[in-house]
Amino acid sequence: MSAFSGKLKELRANAPMRSFEVPEWGLTVYVGPLTIGQVRAYSGEDDPFKRACRLIQVRAKDAEGQFLFDEEDYNTMITVGLTDTVFKVAARIAEDDNSEDAGKN
Repeated sequence: MSAFSGKLKELRANAPMRSFEVPEWGLTVYVGPLTIGQVRAYSGEDDPFKRACRLIQVRAKDAEGQFLFDEEDYNTMITVGLTDTVFKVAARIAEDDNSEDAGKN
């Protein structure tokens, strides 16, 4: 691994995460800074509901930094997820993405 790659991985590992409660789902969601890979994962979804579900899947983590949702969870959100809750969670995840600090490093 190059020194540059190591530095970027260290910055990412030490990036602060913010959290918020999702009472409808009985959990706390943790979110770190947005990465290019995450944008690519959800920007390919044309349907707004699928895009919101994919955004949740690729960004929501637990307190230890592990992803909360997998592909099965994504499919479940699409088929039985309540739109108001899904869009609320997606909006909370994305709320800082357009700030002046988004995309640094």
